[in-house]
Amino acid sequence: MDLHRFYESEVIVKDYIKYRPNYNDEVRNVILEYMIEVAGKSPPFDLMVDLGCGSGQATNLMAPYFKKVLASDISEKQIEMARAQNKFDHVTYSVGRAEEVDVEDHCVDLVLSAAAAQWFDLTRFLREVSRIIKSDGCLVIMGYMEPKLTPVLSGQRRSELADVTNDALCKWMYYGGKIDTTMHNEMVSEYSNIYAKLPTSEKCSSHVNIVYPSFSLAQIKGLMRSLDAVDNYHKFKAQEILAAKGNVSEEDMKLFDVTECFEKEIKEKLGLDKFGDAQVVFEAVYRIFIRMAHKLSFMPDSEPGNN
Repeated sequence: MDLHRFYESEVIVKDYIKYRPNYNDEVRNVILEYMIEVAGKSPPFDLMVDLGCGSGQATNLMAPYFKKVLASDISEKQIEMARAQNKFDHVTYSVGRAEEVDVEDHCVDLVLSAAAAQWFDLTRFLREVSRIIKSDGCLVIMGYMEPKLTPVLSGQRRSELADVTNDALCKWMYYGGKIDTTMHNEMVSEYSNIYAKLPTSEKCSSHVNIVYPSFSLAQIKGLMRSLDAVDNYHKFKAQEILAAKGNVSEEDMKLFDVTECFEKEIKEKLGLDKFGDAQVVFEAVYRIFIRMAHKLSFMPDSEPGNN
């Protein structure tokens, strides 16, 4: 099973760029400050590669601080989307694997991977990073889980309803178990396993909270649709019904659409029917975890974390 190709779905690709969080200036500053400290110089740096770049959110954040940027992803549809929104002449997007980067040895100032490292073959990825990174270059891997939601009803922040809301979100996001548990656990642990195996003692961690004060139910449902677990469950149920009935109706799709199930449950549990749609929003807080390292030394025959 090629797990790298989950994000080929057209639904996911469109919703990914629309509803996933945009990394903010604080994330950028954490990375730049680390690079400046390690390299002993200020931007612009020569070359960044963004591996598993998706539709280019992190690429766009960091591109202004490099003379050249190469961004790649295994998903052709994600690269199509990234190219369509590319506003930088010095940024090149291409289809490719993180374990095989078409650059010379020791020429990269920053190897970046945002919300993608859990998909990589870790041994091959770290071997390739060690090959391409400069002696004073940096590796940054970062990611996030689902946001923590707090209802805001008629302008009042209702923190006592947060647990109910977040329990419902997690229940329906991962309903049906159509998710790779190993990769999911890597994200839940904030890349702790990958971090432990980085072949260097020169590494550190940071995090940034990105706050959206007014997140609508429609945006939450869009976020859910951008997840491979949700898309895979919907496809599984559609195939199941098709095999049983010979067709799948719109009514069938509504019954197993987990985004609709989430909306129904949250409206019932929070009593939202007494509020108009404009009166119901959520504060959404994403915790962006950032793992950074330099002086990586990966021997050809070694395993991650053993050198």
